[in-house]
Amino acid sequence: MEKLAIESALEMLRQPINFEHLPSETVRRVAVLSSSVDSFAWCASCAQFYQVQPKLRGLLVGAKWSDLSTSVKASLCHLDDEFILELPALHDRNAHKCVSMISSRHGSEVTHLYLFAWETYDAHGSDTLPMEKLARYGRCLTSLRFLYLQHMPRGSTHVQTTARLSKTALQLIGSACSLRSLVIFAQVHLSSEVAFRIVQLFGRKLHHIAIDMTPYGGLHGGDENQTEALRECVSKSCPNLQQPAIILCHYPLRYRDGFSIFPSRDWWAQHRPSEAWVQEAAR
Repeated sequence: MEKLAIESALEMLRQPINFEHLPSETVRRVAVLSSSVDSFAWCASCAQFYQVQPKLRGLLVGAKWSDLSTSVKASLCHLDDEFILELPALHDRNAHKCVSMISSRHGSEVTHLYLFAWETYDAHGSDTLPMEKLARYGRCLTSLRFLYLQHMPRGSTHVQTTARLSKTALQLIGSACSLRSLVIFAQVHLSSEVAFRIVQLFGRKLHHIAIDMTPYGGLHGGDENQTEALRECVSKSCPNLQQPAIILCHYPLRYRDGFSIFPSRDWWAQHRPSEAWVQEAAR
């Protein structure tokens, strides 16, 4: 009996497998477990797979999931068993430009977006969004609820880079009609004027907001007055917050023997979003 069972199993393995008739749940599980561009190739391998392709819920552009801080990773708990995708290899292409190329179908499915934005040393900004596309940028992200935006301290330091990235961030945040949670970590390339405009123009739709604009490099610790002014702006412009806003534009910086002494790890933990805060914001 055992020999017959083995022979029967081997005979089944010799038969050609018709992948076109896999159950929909199997196709979905393969796509979710891959969570990469291979997922799209898998779903595009036949019409049936494409029709049951899972909705793209989480998208990370410009980095890897492992690059996220521990607290921001807490937001991923709401994406368990969902189709998420990372696009870390941008080469010289700006993250915003990559997002602008997403199809309307996939753009309308994304609920959680993580962007690591920077520019190359091209002073003309050829790797950024052209003006004719900037006006429409973000409109397809109709389901976006949670946005994490980080401006990277790399590449161009040109003043025009700050202007372009600031303007692009403003457009994206304004176009995302369903946005409820905004986390910005921009130690470079976000002007204070644009930060205030983001709060003033779009603060009413937000339930959660965190903005960290502490200076990069340790040459100075920023301006405490700016922190207080932005907090005051948030209190006036964001009436629908469901947990306290986290706003930081400065940090206490001391010097000893010509070296900068930064705040302790505990100080940063107290003044930046906690895991619990991010989990609540990402719901």
